[in-house]
Parts: sequence; structure tokens; C-alpha cells
Amino acid sequence: MSKRRMCPNLTYSVKRLCAWSCGLCKGPSLTTTTAITTTTRKPTTAWKGPCVDDPRKWAFCRAVRKKEMCSGSTYNIQRLCAWSCGLCRGPSPTTTTATTTTTTTRKPTTAWKGPCIDDPRKWVFCRAVRKKQMCSGLTYNIQRLCAWSCGLCRGPSPTTTTTTTTTTTTQKPTTAWKGPCIDDPRKWAFCAAVRKKQMCSGLTYNIQRECAWSCGLCRGPSPTTTTTTTTTTRKPTTAWKGPCTDDPRKWAFCAAVRKKQMCSGLTYNIQRECAWSCGLCRGPSPTTTTTPVPTTTWRGW
Repeated sequence: MSKRRMCPNLTYSVKRLCAWSCGLCKGPSLTTTTAITTTTRKPTTAWKGPCVDDPRKWAFCRAVRKKEMCSGSTYNIQRLCAWSCGLCRGPSPTTTTATTTTTTTRKPTTAWKGPCIDDPRKWVFCRAVRKKQMCSGLTYNIQRLCAWSCGLCRGPSPTTTTTTTTTTTTQKPTTAWKGPCIDDPRKWAFCAAVRKKQMCSGLTYNIQRECAWSCGLCRGPSPTTTTTTTTTTRKPTTAWKGPCTDDPRKWAFCAAVRKKQMCSGLTYNIQRECAWSCGLCRGPSPTTTTTPVPTTTWRGW
């Protein structure tokens, strides 16, 4: 009380800054700490929302609960901290429960006809939702982004990696495919990831066409298989009357085509630019250098 003897000598404006200390109002000390013996809160008003604090306001709600400031807050602010301010009954939203999961198969709660996977762009978010069991408080549109994590369908974990032993690289086609049995060279990295993670079943047919071999739309050897050639003499497959060389401006391209055996999937006009590499004619390698032998005697000027 000795510290409050200065209040009578202060102006009313200064006393307002120290309302509790100068006795302008009644209430407990703002610095009093109270030990909470249970995490179950008793509601003080009718509340129909989810019994959780707003995840974006957890730090704020924790401070409000610790300092017992709910009674001085507006109802809109109390709604952000529904559990902390006692608007509903329920366990602490930050309580972690240790559970033993015996299977990764989820039981659907609503009819879901989409692919049984989480949106690849939302894996981090869906993992957090699954871990904190927040699905019940989310809208159906958000639950659709995390179909597997929120139990809208049955299926294995979309992040599960399966070790399989492949005895052959020949793929069994699932639909009629008349194009070349190769993956789009511009999409090799993407197709390799799709093949490794077995994601083809969740892709549209147009995307599967870009990864025809990886998604099993056709039969054929791996498009990345390298073959050792024992001779450089090529056997022509069509009538070719031009020079038996590759276009000097396309040597790098023709070398890649020859190495990866992609000629059969190219048009005839492109094969003409790589006449030797695509076997349109017989002849030695166009990259072989030969020292010419003079045919006449030089007599000077």
C-alpha cells in the first residue's frame, strides 16, 4: 500500500494509466499467475463452432489464457480463442496423443470419387492436418485437397515407397496407343519421377501420352537403353539419293538420335537431316577425317 500513496498527488489522466494500482477499479492483480489443474474448459456462452483456438492465433490465445484477459476482451476476440476463453468444452487443442497405427488404410466418411491421394502441392499442409487431427474443423473443399489424410477414401499412404524387383523393362499397354513408344524427351525427368512413384493412374490421358513408355501405353524397351554397335556401316531402309552424311549443323542432334535409337519415331524429313545416323544410306562415319592424296603434280606458276 505504501507504493499507492503517490496516487492522490497525480492528475486524473495519469491515474487512468494506472487504473488498478490507483484503485479506480476492482479486480485481481494483472500479474497474478493461476495454476490450471485441468485442460477441460467450461463454456460461458453458447458456442457452436469447433472447440479449438484459431491456429493463426495460438501464441496470442496462450497469452490471453495465461493472463486471464478473456473477460476484458470482446466476443469476436473470444471466438478466435474459443477453447482458451472457455466458450466450449474439450481437450487442449495443443495436446499431443500417442497412438499406435496398425495400418495406413483410411476409412472414408463421405462419398469420394476422385483419386485417393493428397494434392502433391499440399503434402506439407495435409501432413500437418493429419498429425493434428484438424480435418473435422475444415470445410469439404479443403478436405478434398487432403482426400487421403482426411479419410475421404481407402488406400495406401500416398507417400509410401514400395521396393519392387523388375525382371523386364517391357511395359504392358493399358489403352490403344499408336504413337512412338517413347517418353517425350523434354519430359524425361518428369516421366522418371512418375514411373518411380507409380503416379500414372492419377494422371489424365493427355499427360500419360507424354510419358507413353513410363505409363505403359505401349510395349518396348526402355527409351534410355544404350546399345553397343559393332560396325559403323549402315544398311539403308529407304531409297536415298542424297550425300551419305549427317547435316553438319545437326551433328550433336544426330549423335543423340543414333545413340538413343530414336529414328523410328522421327518423320522422314528429320531423318533426311541425319541420313547416315538413321541408316538411309551406306557409308563410313561422317565424322571420320581422311587425308586427301594429290592426283596431279604441282609445277608452280
